[in-house]
Amino acid sequence: MRCRCADRPPGGFTLIELLGALALAAIGLVILLQVLRETTALDLHAEGATGAALRARSLLAEVGGPIPLKPGTYQGQTQQGYAWQMSIAPWRDSEIPARATPAAATLLEVRLQMFWRGHRAIFETLRAVPVSRDGLPAP
Repeated sequence: MRCRCADRPPGGFTLIELLGALALAAIGLVILLQVLRETTALDLHAEGATGAALRARSLLAEVGGPIPLKPGTYQGQTQQGYAWQMSIAPWRDSEIPARATPAAATLLEVRLQMFWRGHRAIFETLRAVPVSRDGLPAP
């Protein structure tokens, strides 16, 4: 009697081939998970930066209202967990010479720093303030 096993061509995969395929699949999965982790971290940072920009816009709109438009430093924390610090100071431009006569208005530099989850964003703007006859910002 003859064995039929010898007549058939060998089929299937060897153990080495299966282990190689599993190793390649594992490497691909590790790379995919790393990309997903980095994407999630970037998404969280973008969400925080967008929230900080929106809150900064609201805070800058309050300058001259609840936040007085006079030189000084102000700070606080929003309900959403963003800490902020605002400094208002006279603006000086080194390229423009000082005027001998008082101007009708002076510029104040408003600098706002927003802090969240180890990140920081800085927003700066200028605001015009009328000047009184003695050359000081009008109340």
